[in-house]
Amino acid sequence: MTSRNKICNYIFSRKCVLITLTFIELGFLLCLCMWMCRPSSPLVTQTYRYSPNLLVNLTFGEVNLLKFHDGSNKSMSRLGSTGSIYLLRLVNYRLDADRQYIAFPLGLTAEEREVTLALLQTFAQVCAVFKIPFFLYGGSLVGSLRHHDIIPWDDDIDVMLNSEDRDVLRHAMRYSPENVQLHSPEHERWKLYWTKGRPIRNKEYRWPYIDIFFFAENQSHIYDEQDVYRKEFNFPKAHVFPLCLRPFAGRMLPVPYNSLAVAGRNYNLSMCHSLEISHKLEVTLFQRYIVPCSQLRNLYPFVHRSFWNGYLHEKLVYRGRIVHTVVIPENCSRSQ
Repeated sequence: MTSRNKICNYIFSRKCVLITLTFIELGFLLCLCMWMCRPSSPLVTQTYRYSPNLLVNLTFGEVNLLKFHDGSNKSMSRLGSTGSIYLLRLVNYRLDADRQYIAFPLGLTAEEREVTLALLQTFAQVCAVFKIPFFLYGGSLVGSLRHHDIIPWDDDIDVMLNSEDRDVLRHAMRYSPENVQLHSPEHERWKLYWTKGRPIRNKEYRWPYIDIFFFAENQSHIYDEQDVYRKEFNFPKAHVFPLCLRPFAGRMLPVPYNSLAVAGRNYNLSMCHSLEISHKLEVTLFQRYIVPCSQLRNLYPFVHRSFWNGYLHEKLVYRGRIVHTVVIPENCSRSQ
């Protein structure tokens, strides 16, 4: 091969390489432009429909006593038929330089949330049929007050009922779907769990589950029956009864009469705590963060409340947008 042919082949191969690299670069730039111009993730209002193979499709009774607005003053008479606020997509955590925000990821996937809410619906229906009073408690009460929902980074639901109803509940749960089981040890809180859920090491129950607490009482107060919580979790009966209804995950559920006072006994609603315990694994998380909730308002929706014209108005706000407004009835507004 002559020197001239070698030079021509060399030049041709160089051109091929340059053309190939140019196409690769153009493709990369096109993908980058498409990513940068993508529409922002909308806040999705989703109605959760439970798989017929998962649990019996139970519904709550007609307990929706609140006025409900979608932000445009259009009243909806049936809050129970509306969807629950659930963020399917959030901001990219890589944009947050501070590591503390990584400690507040969503606690439940869409599928895990579906199972958890199905368990709650089963529990509420059984309690309604057998006339067992219960109310949201602990982190779930905080979730109702602060998010109208499960705390976004939480991974279970807490309820409380009278210890005198323990045997009634044990009997009543025999009528629940076969893939829902009750873990009912003596002198400890109970778990209502899904039998096809995630096994937990050295535990007889599975996750997801509903945490069921019991209270004992004296003439003036109720208190958590477990010794470890008794001193801190005790409340005047006048703050608890009669029970009211509040929004929680798209439903109206019973809560203490003065929910702010009861929750404020143990929680600061303006401060957000990362999880202390992973219920999925039943392990204590030793690295915890406490931040002002205002620092998380771009991650999750929060409730803004105001008292007007004799009623408590609660607006669920996400990134400056009013998702919905709930007007608490007069009998419960006065208590809060």
